Amino acid sequence: MIRIAAIIAGLVLIACPAVWLAATTIPVPKYRTHGLADFLFLGQTLFAIYGSVLLGIAVHWVHGRRSGQPLFPVGVFKAGMYGMLAACIAFFGGASLYGMAKYGSPGKAIGNLWGMLVIFWGF
Repeated sequence: MIRIAAIIAGLVLIACPAVWLAATTIPVPKYRTHGLADFLFLGQTLFAIYGSVLLGIAVHWVHGRRSGQPLFPVGVFKAGMYGMLAACIAFFGGASLYGMAKYGSPGKAIGNLWGMLVIFWGF
């Protein structure tokens, strides 16, 4: 019973951000170009979210294999969260430095929709 609940919770945590981002980042039919550009921001956002989680899990997995320690579910979850945290710090640190160098303000390089990305990144 616990495994079924864990599978359902995992599917919700994986599917909900993807569905919400698809609903908010793909343009409405009136403004679509009917090409790859319609889905470019969605792809970049999903890559940032799920890629950072997978990077953290991969680092944890390699560390576990080299040290000979077993991988526990809580450790894998923490590794995914640390991967997201590292990606958020790297993105906002880099974007702030770029904004300071190019525009003179750290907020101008980030834009308006990146706050939503952070919310889903932390989801």
